[in-house]
Amino acid sequence: MAGPLTDRDDWMVLRTAIDGNADVLCTNDGGFYKAAAMAFCRRYAVRVLKPSALLEILNRL
Repeated sequence: MAGPLTDRDDWMVLRTAIDGNADVLCTNDGGFYKAAAMAFCRRYAVRVLKPSALLEILNRL
């Protein structure tokens, strides 16, 4: 599959995040942390965070 994500399942996850207007996609999947994937996610205002980073943010609220 062409594009920033190569795993078909990753595309389904990303599409769900975009369609659902998610602010954050929380994952340990390395495919989402590649530069091209991060740039693609930024275009749709979806922040990709590891669970530990999201927990840090939530703990500050």
